[in-house]
Amino acid sequence: MSHLAEGNVRYIDREDARSTKHPRRSSSNTWTGQARHRYDVWGTSMRALSAQAAAAFHSGGGGVEDAFSLLITASAVPITYAGYGVMATLALIDRCHEWGQPERADLHVWGRSGDRSLAEIAMDFAQRVYDPEFRWEPQWLVEIHGDWSHEPAGEPASLSARVAATANSDQRIAYLTHLSARWAAPSEAPEGSAKVKALVPLVLFDNTALDAVLGRLLAMAAPQLDVDQLVQVAELVSAHLTTERPWSFGQWR
Repeated sequence: MSHLAEGNVRYIDREDARSTKHPRRSSSNTWTGQARHRYDVWGTSMRALSAQAAAAFHSGGGGVEDAFSLLITASAVPITYAGYGVMATLALIDRCHEWGQPERADLHVWGRSGDRSLAEIAMDFAQRVYDPEFRWEPQWLVEIHGDWSHEPAGEPASLSARVAATANSDQRIAYLTHLSARWAAPSEAPEGSAKVKALVPLVLFDNTALDAVLGRLLAMAAPQLDVDQLVQVAELVSAHLTTERPWSFGQWR
């Protein structure tokens, strides 16, 4: 799976599955536990913190405020490659939608200084993109993401036409990931799960988006799974979805 994976699929380990009916915060020896302390150029730590926040939110143990506290910590993580920073920060906005509190993304409590909105942080990253000929694309993505946040999420039946009309691949993937968050929100239950499932075929060729969509599906399904089923999921995740160690990339240089 991609080193940019931001879903909470990676989050579950075997011991967590055995000790609770819902996924909990991972221990320090799990993939996510290692990743959150790795401050590489791609923003792995931000993604890992976001995944842990999602798992804390859905576990019911840490509470909503603990989950948002982890998200705020994630928003302060420095990312060298500005384009990756844009996508990672937009994913934090999507988390707010997923948890049914999109207005929190607009509060000026985010970032290292604790006085920015998430959209402002994303635009900062976009404006720092090195190539001036490419810089306009992430800036436009941040702006259009704001438009998506304030328009109806729509229905799967209208999805094909919308996706077909979106030529830019980054914009298309960002839109699908955003939709998965909107449809995973508590207000969409119980129909939301079927809507998110409809996105899976459309994100199969993008590891980051696929991880996000599968993570949200798992979070929605977890309350209906017994302990043995959660253990099986944990073993599949461990064997197939946590094989890369992005923080080791480039160490030979």
